[in-house]
Amino acid sequence: MDLDDFTEATELFDQGELDKVKLFAYYHLRANEKDSFDTSDVCEWFGEYNLSKPNVSRLRKKIRESRAFVNGTTAGTFRLHATPLRALDKEYRDKFELPESLMLKTQKGVYVDHGRITELAEVQSNDFDLKKLVALCGEINAAHKSGSKHSTVMLVRAIIDHVPPIFACSNFKEVANNYSGGGASFKSSMAVLDKTSRKIADRHLHTHVRKKETLPTVTQVDFSNDLDVLLSEVVRVLT
Repeated sequence: MDLDDFTEATELFDQGELDKVKLFAYYHLRANEKDSFDTSDVCEWFGEYNLSKPNVSRLRKKIRESRAFVNGTTAGTFRLHATPLRALDKEYRDKFELPESLMLKTQKGVYVDHGRITELAEVQSNDFDLKKLVALCGEINAAHKSGSKHSTVMLVRAIIDHVPPIFACSNFKEVANNYSGGGASFKSSMAVLDKTSRKIADRHLHTHVRKKETLPTVTQVDFSNDLDVLLSEVVRVLT
């Protein structure tokens, strides 16, 4: 779905200023993997369709006060709150599906669900700063969307090596073997991430150039379901 089709389907031009912002933000999130935005982005979006340029200071204040938005990962930026994001996904997400060649086990076609990334970004912890984790999740989605399979599986490994302190563990093997807070199903998913995803990542990270190569497929690097189980437990533990 291109932007013209989206504005027509959502009757965007008939909406109030904040609803326009919300819809533009949603479109660029789903179409362009743009997780956050600032007021200069809003002015650019409005300008593309010759909409009245908003009063920037007033708009910034309205966005900050609205429950539809949360702070982005950098100062002065914003993101859609998980609640309106889920509501918009129910109505429009299938319009942004990836080609079949990039489809994953997860239903929405993105490696890390945008709603999960929003949940992680909203976590407020005195012990752990999740800024890097949020950035890694966004980079996985960008790598997957571009078909960068080596980068995708290496980023999965980066995440599983990044989060063990959240579970009071020194490495991910300890999380997979010793952490009991998530139950049996969590333990099974962590075993897949620890053993299978790590071995596949190691194979592509450490193998020297050879006379003949085979490249990874989407199926080979698809650990999206198990990764979501891990990230959901991160959210649960820290909130």
